[in-house]
Amino acid sequence: MTEIGMKFYTLDPDQPRLSVRISGVLGFCIHIGEITNFIIRNPVDTSLLTNFCNVTPTDTSNFDEKICEIGNFSLPEFDESCRIIVGNVVVKGGDEAYVDKLKSLKLVFGAVIIKGTSLSVIDFFDDLEYVLIFDIYQYAIQILRNPNLIDISFPSLKVPGYKNIKLFSIQENNEKLKSDPEVCYRLMNSTNAHIPLIDNKTCESALPTQS
Repeated sequence: MTEIGMKFYTLDPDQPRLSVRISGVLGFCIHIGEITNFIIRNPVDTSLLTNFCNVTPTDTSNFDEKICEIGNFSLPEFDESCRIIVGNVVVKGGDEAYVDKLKSLKLVFGAVIIKGTSLSVIDFFDDLEYVLIFDIYQYAIQILRNPNLIDISFPSLKVPGYKNIKLFSIQENNEKLKSDPEVCYRLMNSTNAHIPLIDNKTCESALPTQS
């Protein structure tokens, strides 16, 4: 894996926003400490299709929280003292009894995928602030085929400042989820006006029609 070279420059001297120009080759990677400094601490205009480098001692020294690099996530075996995850976080059928282990999770370099569970509520990501994924073809948070699911809450979630982010894919859950505009608006308000789609419907489409 080849590490990338990065250049940062301001778009407008009156705007505290950066643009990122990436130089590298196919198969390059980016260190989590490098990109976190810019995407979380400053809004950034960038479009990336890349991977994260393996975690190094330098990376861990940049964060106060415990970092865990997980290639094949298993919630029953997950160490809940890990507050930063490099890798996908997957909650699947059979994991329902362990979801409280995710309450202290703060940052995910990868996707959060919740699929095929019997959960009725997603309310266990109390501290989750960022889900950073640089695959422009993949959604950061995927909530799929949970037939009992009627409510979703990410109270601390923030939208990273980079272009082309696909934050939520919410598909094929309980019918009530897409007919309740309160859930949709709560997600939109908690993510600074990012507009979620539930089964490809906007918040407004869930409002009752006026007679």
